Amino acid sequence: MSRNLRLAVLAALVLAVYGSGLSHTPPHLHHDEAIISLQAHSIATTGHDIEGRRMPLYFFMPHLGDRAWYQPTIIYVTALFLKFLPSAEASFRFPTAVLATLDVLLMFFVARRLFGSGRWGFVAAI
Repeated sequence: MSRNLRLAVLAALVLAVYGSGLSHTPPHLHHDEAIISLQAHSIATTGHDIEGRRMPLYFFMPHLGDRAWYQPTIIYVTALFLKFLPSAEASFRFPTAVLATLDVLLMFFVARRLFGSGRWGFVAAI
């Protein structure tokens, strides 16, 4: 089996593990997930966050504290997915599973570069 095929199989398995049970585990959206989902839905539909700012670099989350700012990656990726998926708990959580899968793949590439071995890259990713 080629390295690229093994890497694709690893990514598919990781996404399957992270993606299983997205609509019911946990049984409701956590407070952070709900706020992120609202921000993403607002960006996907209007291009503005819930505070009215157009495509902000960081997202102010007054519901989470008076100094709570979030990095935009998860919100913009979720907004992109909401352009194609219906508004549902699994749709709000799926982008997180995709980003987590990318993290595992990045761990493979960093470890392969660091240790000079594809085997150690797979060990680090697993």
